[in-house]
Amino acid sequence: MIGYYTNIVASILFSAFGLIGIIIWSVGAFQGQARHREKLFGPTDAQLLRQTGAATTIAILAAFLVFFGIALDARYSLAEVLLPLVLIALFVVLLCIVLWIATLFLSIKAKLPRYIYHLPKDADSVRRSQCEQGIALIARFYPESLANLDLIDAFARSTQVAIRRELYPKQRKDGLQLTNDFTVYCNLSSEGFQQGYAGFLAACQAAPDHLEHVRSILRQWPDAPEAERLMNEWTPRLLKDGKEE
Repeated sequence: MIGYYTNIVASILFSAFGLIGIIIWSVGAFQGQARHREKLFGPTDAQLLRQTGAATTIAILAAFLVFFGIALDARYSLAEVLLPLVLIALFVVLLCIVLWIATLFLSIKAKLPRYIYHLPKDADSVRRSQCEQGIALIARFYPESLANLDLIDAFARSTQVAIRRELYPKQRKDGLQLTNDFTVYCNLSSEGFQQGYAGFLAACQAAPDHLEHVRSILRQWPDAPEAERLMNEWTPRLLKDGKEE
């Protein structure tokens, strides 16, 4: 009987570990899918998810081996629990298969390069973000400004080269890259930046008060809600005006 109770305790412990593991694994898989959509799921996350899956699978297998050993042992007359045990085992196995498929899918995706801006899909996002930077630059330094469009273009492109080199090198461990087509990205960045910079500069120069109140608020962008609201008003307007010219 000592062996019987030992097996019962072992099966309960393995089952508890397996149940906790399935919960953690499931939550990790769901969060991994969400992080993947946000381009935040990297190789380290994938490795942790695989380790959780492996530990959970081992605990579940150990629990069922002990349970089946007890149920099939003629000394304990537990054959009547064999069918429910088989059904539970099938359900858990199917759940593990689904979780392993999700885990392997995320692991494969984590090995592929991830991009902040995937072109051409994110072309408008590139233009908008750089238009905002152009507006913010004028808001901070007006009436000082770059002399001509060539200098504005050079400034916008050199800034993106520096950002790529410093923040998104090819050897980055999590695989996150700035864009899949840097040449096109620079063209879009320059276009958006010029529309924001030159457009807002012209608006400031044309206004009697040089938009002093607007500029004072935009200097607080992106931290202040009011500055964010103004930026959301000016950016589409200047992008639209730039396309029409």
